[in-house]
Amino acid sequence: GVALRLPPHSKTDHGHRTSSRVLPFIPPMSPRWCWWGNDLVFKIGGKMFAVIGLDPASDHCMSFKCTPEKFAELIEEDGIVPAPYVARYHWVALEGFNALSEKELKTLLRTAYDLVLEKLPKRARADLEAPPKKSPAKRR
Repeated sequence: GVALRLPPHSKTDHGHRTSSRVLPFIPPMSPRWCWWGNDLVFKIGGKMFAVIGLDPASDHCMSFKCTPEKFAELIEEDGIVPAPYVARYHWVALEGFNALSEKELKTLLRTAYDLVLEKLPKRARADLEAPPKKSPAKRR
């Protein structure tokens, strides 16, 4: 998972601090994450696949991409709504981390990662899937 320490003002979930259990669900091969305002954005190949909202005033704690079928299924569940601005791309938003079980959240985040990865150009996918190159040994 992703090793990351959340700031003390992180989003609350019905009076409880954001679960540190969520971050291990972000695929460990996720090469990039960045702050975007009060949000923590997870990207692959420069494209977002998940966002954790850390603003206590926000109605949502996390959003992520999913398949059209899963989108339709999830938005029927309590605590899960179409994500503002990106619902047309099949993103859902969680009103609280308790909206899904840990197991389901892990599976959905892995799917979000894979959906974005498979849409990347072949060259970008190849670069991400290639093992890291070793630096040439320095000659003395």
